[in-house]
Order: sequence, then C-alpha cells, then structure tokens
Amino acid sequence: MKRKKIILIGSYTHHLERAVMQGYDVIFIQQKNKITPKDLELAKEVYAIDFQNPDSLLELGSYFKKAHLIEGVFSFTENGLIPAAILAENLGVESNSLNTVHLLKNKLEMRKHLSEKGIAGVSCREGKQLEDVFSFANAYGYPLVVKPIEGTGSQGILLLKSNEEVFTNLPTWLYENGVPFLIEEFIDGPEFSVETFSINGQHQVIAITQKEVQENFVEIAHSVPAIINKEQKQLISNTVHAFLDTVGLRHGPSHTEVKWTRKGPKIIESHNRPGGDRITDLVCMVYGIDLIAWTLDPGGGNKFIRYPSTARGAAIRFLALPPGTVQSMNPPDILKHVPFVVKYQVNIRPGDRIGAIKKSSDRQGFVMTIGESSQTALEACDRAIQLLDICIK
Repeated sequence: MKRKKIILIGSYTHHLERAVMQGYDVIFIQQKNKITPKDLELAKEVYAIDFQNPDSLLELGSYFKKAHLIEGVFSFTENGLIPAAILAENLGVESNSLNTVHLLKNKLEMRKHLSEKGIAGVSCREGKQLEDVFSFANAYGYPLVVKPIEGTGSQGILLLKSNEEVFTNLPTWLYENGVPFLIEEFIDGPEFSVETFSINGQHQVIAITQKEVQENFVEIAHSVPAIINKEQKQLISNTVHAFLDTVGLRHGPSHTEVKWTRKGPKIIESHNRPGGDRITDLVCMVYGIDLIAWTLDPGGGNKFIRYPSTARGAAIRFLALPPGTVQSMNPPDILKHVPFVVKYQVNIRPGDRIGAIKKSSDRQGFVMTIGESSQTALEACDRAIQLLDICIK
C-alpha cells in the first residue's frame, strides 16, 4: 500500500518520529541550524530553508505540486503555524484559513476581534512608547500586563503594578526600537487551558487542564482533569466554542488559555495546535485520546482511535528552582522505579549555576506522574521532586 505524504514545518524530532510511526512519508521543512541527524534519517525529504520567508515557501510549493500528492501540511510549533497555513493554501489541502491562523498568532488583532464580537473581552491597547503604558494605566489602572504581540514560551511578559515599576522593570529596548507591543489589563484568577479538536467547524472539548503559573507568567505545572465544578466546566466550554467560531477555526486541534474571573471565563490566548509542555501526554493517559495522532490524520473524521485510560488524574511539574549553585542532589535515576512516576527529565547536576526563570526554556526539567485524581497526581510530583533532594546555595 502506498504511503501518504505529509509536510511538517518547523516541528521537533519527536513529532517527525510520530508521523513516520503513523505510516506517513514526511517531507520535513526546518531551519538549517535545527535539523538533527535523526531528522535526516526519518524524513523522506528534508528542506533547510527560512520558512518564515513566503517566497521561499511558495517556491517549494510550486515544486511539490509537480512532484508529490500532499495529503496535509502541519506544524506543532508556534513559528511554523502561519507558514503551514500559507503552504496548505497554496497546495489546496485542508487547513484553517490564513486569516484564522493570523488572528490566533497576533494577540492584538485577536483582542480587537473579540472586542468587536463581544466575547470574553479584555481591555487592551497597542503600545509603541513609554507614554502609551502610562496612558493605559490612567484609563484602566494597575496592575497591567505588557507583552510581545506575537510572543511564545512566556517570554517577555511583564506584570507592572505601579508607575515606579514601569520605570524600573520595563526594558528600554521595548519602547525605543519602535516595535509595537501589547498593553492589556491584568486578569486575576486561576488559569486553565482547553484542549479541543474540530472537524468541519464542529468543536469537541477533549480536556480542560489546570495550570500553575509564576507571577512572571511562566507555567510550572499542569494537571488533568481540572478541578472545577460542572457549571464552570460548561461556561468555560461554551466560551471556547464561541471563541473558536468567531475566529473561524474549522479543522484540527486548538489549545486555548482561559482565566476564571469573578465575571466568568476570559480568553487569554489560543493556538491552532495541540498544547505544549507535554499536555498531550496527560490527556492521553486520562482520556485515551492521542491529540498528536488525531492531528496527523488528514481528513480523518471517524477514524480517530481512543486508547484505554491509564489514570484518573495526571500531572506534570517543572523544576523551577531558585537562582544559585547546585551543591548536591540525588541521581535522577532514583525516580526510575517510583510507581507513580511516568516520565522525568532533570537537566542539572551538582556544580551547575542556576539563573532566574524568565521563560519556559529556563526551567530545569520536569516530573510527570499519575494518581487517583489530578490533585493526588500533583502531590505525587511534589514527592518525587523531594526525592531528588536538590540543595542550592
């Protein structure tokens, strides 16, 4: 039987590996400095190009039209989503529209769109200079949030609580280089992400994930299922359904971040890809749904497989250690035979100097666990990290 051909753009090696295991011949498009030997081994064809350049992308598209029958174009990384939409449109394969993907990626345009539609609105404004921040504060008060319009990985997001903090914490390069940034009101309350899958505009909520977030917005824990009541679950689900409808999402996965406030759920941001941070692993363990596999099934419709659930609750906690030097710790393999530990990764060893955690990639590893509930799974994460007995001075 002839294998179907798909294109993966800017994704990680484990996504490429999954696609090959699922029976696809994969054409892999990646930046040259990020291509690994394993990628070259797995992919049918590899193209090292700047996929952010539409001209380079469309030139490849012209070749693919003549040489291949492409079944789908995918990306699992933020920077690859718009290029994937451009190439899918060029090749005439099923995909969300470029306008939809742009709305999801550009936080300012998304905010404006939601405000016009009256959905879970958050007050915001484009900023270009320091005076714009003060003007917003005069209109809406503190605290407020300043963030890149197309940021990823919790990078560059600032919570500002006073005029003094604007002067001391807002980096000068942000407002001196003329690049627009987003200013928005701070939304207080617990944070969740909603993992969905859409087929021809029909949205299915697969899971609601509970999050733990540092004050600088770096996420340090996820647990499934979220500990919420039926009314909260329904309101969050309804809000996300309305949101996905209004941005025009019709196909595939989405990962939408929501905060629960005194006025109900508010949309923080959304992405037309499965959630990162191994949320897909948690979902698969609890619900038996493999969102990576579902995503890689072009036009799959009724072919989606559910696996037996292996846990009632699952959680991941990231190592978010304070700055200092690692004086001592137990070997990470001490966790290998701990019954409730499913996966772990520890990226430090004695003698390493640890800096402050300012973005997701600064975290020093993770522990993933299962339990009778999401709460017991989180508690199991904490016990596992304690077993490492990491001493920092």
